[in-house]
Amino acid sequence: MADKSCDVMIIGAGQAAEEIVERCCATGMRVMVAERDKAGGSCVNFGCTPTKTAIESARLAALARRSDEFGVSIPTVRPDYGRVIALARQKAQESNKGVTERFGDKLVHGHARLAGRDGDKFIVTVDSERCLVDKVIIDVGTRSLMPEIEGFKDVACITAENWLNETTLPRRIALLGGGYISVEMCQFYRRMGAEEVTVLEEGPHILGHEDEDVANEIEKMLEAEGIRIRTNVKVESVAKTGKTVTLLGTETIEADALFVATGRKPNTGDLGLDTLGIECDAKGFIKVDKHLRTNVEGVFATGDARGGLMFTHTAWDDARVVTSALLSDGKQTTVRVVPYAVFTDPPLGRVGMSETEAKKAGMAFDTLRYEMKRNAHADEARETTGSIKLLVEKESDLILGAAIFGASGADLIHLYSLMIAAKLPASALRDAVIAHPTYAEAVQNILL
Repeated sequence: MADKSCDVMIIGAGQAAEEIVERCCATGMRVMVAERDKAGGSCVNFGCTPTKTAIESARLAALARRSDEFGVSIPTVRPDYGRVIALARQKAQESNKGVTERFGDKLVHGHARLAGRDGDKFIVTVDSERCLVDKVIIDVGTRSLMPEIEGFKDVACITAENWLNETTLPRRIALLGGGYISVEMCQFYRRMGAEEVTVLEEGPHILGHEDEDVANEIEKMLEAEGIRIRTNVKVESVAKTGKTVTLLGTETIEADALFVATGRKPNTGDLGLDTLGIECDAKGFIKVDKHLRTNVEGVFATGDARGGLMFTHTAWDDARVVTSALLSDGKQTTVRVVPYAVFTDPPLGRVGMSETEAKKAGMAFDTLRYEMKRNAHADEARETTGSIKLLVEKESDLILGAAIFGASGADLIHLYSLMIAAKLPASALRDAVIAHPTYAEAVQNILL
């Protein structure tokens, strides 16, 4: 059988792949995308799309329970967990179908591996088929990192990848890890009606990448909803007796289900990277430069597999960076301002440096704070939980970083993000006219 050939082979149909295909094909390049599982990556199939669909159902249930605050009587609130999961799964399936259809005949289903070179071409095998390609883009994503704990392999765990398969709400659930996935999902399970929800975090506070005061405010909000947060907890063994999962260590926790969210592991272990000498770090993430080029000329890595910030929107921007290098002058790089959000209710919006990072860098700055209860619209909407934290450099008046924990924080953070990207001084926002009454007034009032 004759070898197939193409100009660009994308290994993995993650979030970066779709735009790369569109841009490369527009120039007449021949592109193939090899995917061994479902197109669209984690975001479409089990991450952003279905989780935010389900979280929105939980938010509505929580709001309904507060209906008396608004003069509205809703005597009974009964979340239908099975239906909520079914709706989230349906949304994931619809999104996956859309992505798959947009790839069209460029998508090939199979496990792609690098297999060295044939002259000036790269050899990529897709199952038993051999392809010769000019450029390779690795877009394989990550999966849940499973901890090395005694007895762990004998317990069926819920993870970010399989949570949609669970159609019965556990009465008691423990979440191992206190990162972004865990804080979103613990609130979801509690609002759906789980009686006992416990988050176990090995570090001194949840959301270890955030400033402690910001994390503590989110922790206080979760605890007010009846969620137990346990920090500085070391789990040494896990055992299952009947339907009960017992976690033993510095504390003993019993639960009916265990959700594991202790980090992410790149899907780079079975790609044949060694056949080309592609370098990875100690955790298996592919090393890249600011153009997303690996140490092997002609091979790029995009999305979560390249380490660093792991978001859908960074993967989309990765597509612009790679196509800039492939098709243009390479001016677009990963030197960029990246906002992100944690979709608790209320959400946390973040951009730029944390206070901890700014101090470590030796920056001279002012730390400004504003409580959301001072905002008129927050008071009217009964959404007064949270605050804004803003770092402003003393000499330049430039914004170094911001954290907005409060209603619409995931959207409001983009005002600060744009200012950082455009290098606008804080005075530009201070002197602006903001409509009243809006949540947006809060991002200005912190400066007044």
